[in-house]
Amino acid sequence: MFDLVIVGSGAGALIAALRAKALGLTPIIVEKQGKVGGSTGLSGGVLWIPMSPVLEREGVRDRHELAWTYLTNLVGEDGGRGSTPERWRAFLSEGPEMVRFLEDRGIPFKHCAYRSDYHDELPGGLVEGRSIESKLVDGHILGPWYDHLQGTANPYPLMTSEMRYILLAQARVKGAAMVGRMLYRMAKQRILGKHYLGLGAALVTRLLKLALDAEIPIVINMPVEELLSVDGRVTGVRCSRNGENFEFSARRGVLLAAGGFSHSSRMRQQYGPAPSSTAWTASNPGDTGEVMEQAIGLGAATDKMDFAWWIPTSLLPSGQRAFCAAELAKPGCIGVDQAGERFGNEAGSYVAAGMAMYARQKLRPAVPCWAIMDHRNRSRYAWAGKLPFQTPKEWFASGYMKRADTIEELARLCGIDPARLAATVSRFNGFVDRGRDADYGRGDRHYDSYYADPFHRPSATLGRIDRGPFYAVKFFPGDVGTAGGLVCDEHARVLRDDGTAIEGLYAAGNIAAPTFGATYPGAGASIAPSAVFGFIAAEAAASSG
Repeated sequence: MFDLVIVGSGAGALIAALRAKALGLTPIIVEKQGKVGGSTGLSGGVLWIPMSPVLEREGVRDRHELAWTYLTNLVGEDGGRGSTPERWRAFLSEGPEMVRFLEDRGIPFKHCAYRSDYHDELPGGLVEGRSIESKLVDGHILGPWYDHLQGTANPYPLMTSEMRYILLAQARVKGAAMVGRMLYRMAKQRILGKHYLGLGAALVTRLLKLALDAEIPIVINMPVEELLSVDGRVTGVRCSRNGENFEFSARRGVLLAAGGFSHSSRMRQQYGPAPSSTAWTASNPGDTGEVMEQAIGLGAATDKMDFAWWIPTSLLPSGQRAFCAAELAKPGCIGVDQAGERFGNEAGSYVAAGMAMYARQKLRPAVPCWAIMDHRNRSRYAWAGKLPFQTPKEWFASGYMKRADTIEELARLCGIDPARLAATVSRFNGFVDRGRDADYGRGDRHYDSYYADPFHRPSATLGRIDRGPFYAVKFFPGDVGTAGGLVCDEHARVLRDDGTAIEGLYAAGNIAAPTFGATYPGAGASIAPSAVFGFIAAEAAASSG
């Protein structure tokens, strides 16, 4: 018997367990996979937390009124049933407290400098940004649990704030210097027998170490088969492993932090926009949705089930996925639909880019789209993690990357009307010459320069496409997780359609309906609500007895 049974092992789950333990409860984490960390471990590990002590130390002036104004202008009046004023207040109030709680236990956070809010042009948006990340850590501090850590496959010891320069390695001195720093770390860890982890793996490593030190039980390879309930109250979970059944009873409640349904073709077809495919998602393989469906079976309401954390993604000849949001933002590159016309701001938020693709798809074919580049772009900037001189011959042989001497010839290779693509490129070049994108405002906001080339003049992101040969790559609305899910209140309690709470049932993370509706305020705006509402759920469970 435990006080709080936590299903899943990402940031929200681990933080909930730590908070519950600190409040005198007995938590247990139940993970269906053999790896701990969920989608957090595979992510950038960034948290979008307004008014955090990290911002305060960096001299970033943030206030409740500013954050509230920003959310009001971004989300609007109808963010959905999971995006209520009460949940916003809880998030803004408890977010800084959650960060203090973790810092007091030794987790070192760093401000993601230069990573502004994704819509910093709106009132309340901060050019300095509200995003923070954990510093690098040696994964071997986990001992034998290192082998059960999600995210260790990434060989590059980098923080997200460093990655933007790596992508400029062939074009800029600062990028080359960052590559040198990364190579030094890789050599050092080989000599010392360490494995320096950044991104989401760093955050999960630190959280997991705290949980292990606190002697919180963590059970892996234990999928939940049923949510147990008595007289409408959730009382625990029934699990299975190797044909054997197990039950974990919960005095105070069950917290669902089991992710969404990105890897369920059936649920994507039922709820999501079309076309879509599990081949396009980079989310945790455990995101198969069965725990969400169990909660729905108990009467849980859902919202925004057609929304996901979109990110432009190309499919390499090897079958692997490659994000291309950063590449699309570089000068000399645009994105076009299958008619050869632009459909949005290529340097804007990756989530907004996915929304724009599906919005265009409702009018005419736009999934997949095409990235169009010229020789200047390809000779300076990386694509799919490969610097220009590293471009594999297989990319051309397989047709993944197309090359032609003229825009018209490139259009024919892509099945696009040559005259229309040529007109699109000519119109864009005119915007570059005049210094402003009159169609989609590319470059108007501060964020637009983040993944662009901050050393390119006069604009970090606007650059002519006029020097052959020209190149094209097909890209899709990939995702790092579905975002729709169970409707919850400000205490992370799961609600029914009539607004009443299912007693004893809490939810946080991608299994819950999004806190900010169908929007993405800034880097880490998916992990942050998971972390904060996991923290809140533990407090609510502690006060429920």
